[in-house]
Amino acid sequence: VALVFSAGNERDQGDCPLLEGGYGCINPPKAAKNALVVGATTSDTDAMTSFSSWGPVDDGRLKPDLVAPGCEEGGEGFIHSTVPGGGYGGPGLCGTSMAAPAVSGAMASKFRNSGQTCVCANRILVQHGIYDRFAAALASEVAKLSAGDGLADETNQGPLINADAVRKVTAHRDDAVARGARIIARGQVTGPAGGHFARAALLVDVPEDALLAREETFGPLAGLIRFDEEADAIRIANATTAGLAAYVFTNDHDRGVRVSEGLAYGIVGLNTGAVSTEVAPFGGIKESGFGREGSQFGVDDYVSLKLIAAEIKAK
Repeated sequence: VALVFSAGNERDQGDCPLLEGGYGCINPPKAAKNALVVGATTSDTDAMTSFSSWGPVDDGRLKPDLVAPGCEEGGEGFIHSTVPGGGYGGPGLCGTSMAAPAVSGAMASKFRNSGQTCVCANRILVQHGIYDRFAAALASEVAKLSAGDGLADETNQGPLINADAVRKVTAHRDDAVARGARIIARGQVTGPAGGHFARAALLVDVPEDALLAREETFGPLAGLIRFDEEADAIRIANATTAGLAAYVFTNDHDRGVRVSEGLAYGIVGLNTGAVSTEVAPFGGIKESGFGREGSQFGVDDYVSLKLIAAEIKAK
């Protein structure tokens, strides 16, 4: 009963000066090669007072070296940092009847932007009693997906970011099939040959140890994992080092609240596949980073809390 989604897959976007005009700028993909040097530079200067960065889970592992290196190897100071990262997971559906928004919510959370957002689902956890019905309903929607020319009327999916992204989707699909999963629905590719288009696919009978259940796919590939009890769904959903967002679809409100509280994620969508809004705090836990963006809580990471203690004498 939990829908957990994937992280970003940002790539090198070119050079970026570290410090220019009094502002700090870091390109994490390149900085990863020289984390201690970058950390020393950023923490030795007064020009940078805060570090905020988005990126996949792997980027988050290098950022402690960037913003708070050991003084003997890096800089001599520390920088306040906000490092929201990505996360991979899957939706969970509980009950003997499907919640009305389950299929549309799964489609929105999995296939928006061709599966390339930090909140796109990887694993879709479905309770045994509704597994086959949900799979059939989702399959009919996946079959309608068409990747191609963005100006064509029939197109509803775009290209992936590069050839590596297409190869990763293919590798995750082939790995799942090799482990016993079955493809029950495919979309269409109408884009030109040589383009970075990936054909959408829906897999059933995906085992928990499949790559798409352990890594971020960042593409139009959905895998259904079966579970029996509520506790099983929570266990499977939480069996990841990431913790950005999760979704729960159920007709039982009490169950929805209970499962939402049991999920180790910074964001939970209950019967909705859309959780991002500027008026709510956005961010994860575990290796999905720390700090929040958006809402009044997002401002907290850019200010410092100060105590002013004053003695007031009675007149």
